Amino acid sequence: MGELPARKRNRLENFDYSSPCVALLTICAEKRRPIFGEVDESLLPPATRLSALGELVQQSICEIEKRYSSVKVDTYSILPDHVHLLLRLEPTDRDPPAISRIVRLFKAAVTRAAGRPVWQKGFHDHIIRTEEDYQNAWNYVAYNAAKWVEVGKATIDGTGSAGTRGGPASAGAR
Repeated sequence: MGELPARKRNRLENFDYSSPCVALLTICAEKRRPIFGEVDESLLPPATRLSALGELVQQSICEIEKRYSSVKVDTYSILPDHVHLLLRLEPTDRDPPAISRIVRLFKAAVTRAAGRPVWQKGFHDHIIRTEEDYQNAWNYVAYNAAKWVEVGKATIDGTGSAGTRGGPASAGAR
């Protein structure tokens, strides 16, 4: 029997995930179940009408900046079965939190408030390295619900859920 192919690493080798950076994070619902709401394609651009659980997720996203003074959420999007965050770790004199800690505490807060398991294990990250990469990540998050509709995963009704702090800013700014 042949050898299994080598698994691709989840994280950048030799990268300090508590250093100042911008990261695009994707955090999925357990079994990719559509529990955070429904995409409303009657809105332009389409956006997610949040369920009660989706509202908890949004509240927890808003708490990230309150909990960590050196962490900013540049933009986010809540889709029916996953969440995207464009997260900025700024320089700090204190011991900075690692991205994995931020995600772990975010997921724990939602799970605790929901009173049941909510999340798939782990998360995906992409460290932003260039201005073009930042612009692409911003647009990906901003228009993810529209993409959801394009690939035919949408069910409909309601109002939007993408959160944003203005338009795409420089990856080095803020």
